[in-house]
Amino acid sequence: MEETPPPRSTLITGLAWTAVLCSVLGLLAGSLQCFLSSAMLSGGDLERLGDAGDLPAIARMSPRLHWFGLSSAAGALATFFTAVGLMRRRPWARSAFIVLLGMGMAANLVSVYAVRSVFSTLPVIPEGYVFPHFRLLLGFLEGLVYAALAGTTALMGWLIRRLRREDVRREFGAGEA
Repeated sequence: MEETPPPRSTLITGLAWTAVLCSVLGLLAGSLQCFLSSAMLSGGDLERLGDAGDLPAIARMSPRLHWFGLSSAAGALATFFTAVGLMRRRPWARSAFIVLLGMGMAANLVSVYAVRSVFSTLPVIPEGYVFPHFRLLLGFLEGLVYAALAGTTALMGWLIRRLRREDVRREFGAGEA
């Protein structure tokens, strides 16, 4: 007698569709970033600004902007194909998605340094020049970015834990492994 397959959970289906949507947006954003960075770098404007000392954080990153876009697009493609595998309940897709989530957690930790670097190199604007509480707003924005990084890292950790549970493994045909 044939064994009936386990029911498809809404968590995995929702996760897969969310990953497809985010990967399509990520692919568009990465492609746009590649295009814009190559257009910006072709004239050498950012390098000249960096030599003048006007935008130190951007000037340090400008030669590598296209690599950020390429890596974003590559990650989005990997996520897209893995999400399609999740929808089809392929065992390799569950494992690959766990790896992608782990890489995302590591990227978030590295981003803490990047955020700190960017916010610390913003030009000092005298109080009241733009509006009275500009520095307070910058501090709030930096805190908001850190909170978003912490929240998404925690969410990725929870998803990894959930994808490793026995009921999810059975859904992917990876039962007692």
